[in-house]
Formats: sequence, structure tokens, C-alpha cells
Amino acid sequence: MKKTLLFIAVLFSFTFVQAQVGKSKVKEKPAKHVALTGQKLKRVPETVRLAFTKEFPNAEVNQWYRKDGTYRVGFRKNGQAHIAVYDKAGNRMD
Repeated sequence: MKKTLLFIAVLFSFTFVQAQVGKSKVKEKPAKHVALTGQKLKRVPETVRLAFTKEFPNAEVNQWYRKDGTYRVGFRKNGQAHIAVYDKAGNRMD
């Protein structure tokens, strides 16, 4: 009986320690850059999209936004986060 209780106590302790370790590994979501605000878009004018892909051919787009008549895109290139802003004609604004 003592061995059974000791086994349960050790098992409970191990489970509790693992639960605490798991909490410390939770990644916090990075804060959103202030330039990436506005209306989220699923479709972007072709002139804007073509200008972006010409300038950043290997970029991985995260999200497009429209604010104050400009189109803003958050993207990753070579593992680094970037932001680009375009007008409706596809001219780079930033």
C-alpha cells in the first residue's frame, strides 16, 4: 500500500512539474505594427499586386490592408518582416 501511495505521489509531482514547464514555453503573439491597420483585404487591385511582385518577387505576403486610399502589405523576405505601402496606381509610397 505504501509503495502504491508513493508511486501516485511521484506521478502526480511529475505531472505537475511538466504542466508548469509547458506554460513557460507559450509564445506571445508579437504586437502588430501601427502601419498595418485598416480594412483587411482579400483582393488587391492588379496594378498594386503587380508592382509589389515586381519589387519583391520572392516575398511571402502575410496580409493586405487598405487605409486612407493606400494599400499596405505586411510580408516576409529572407526571414525578416517588412511593410510596403502603395497607391492605387501601384506607386510605392513609403
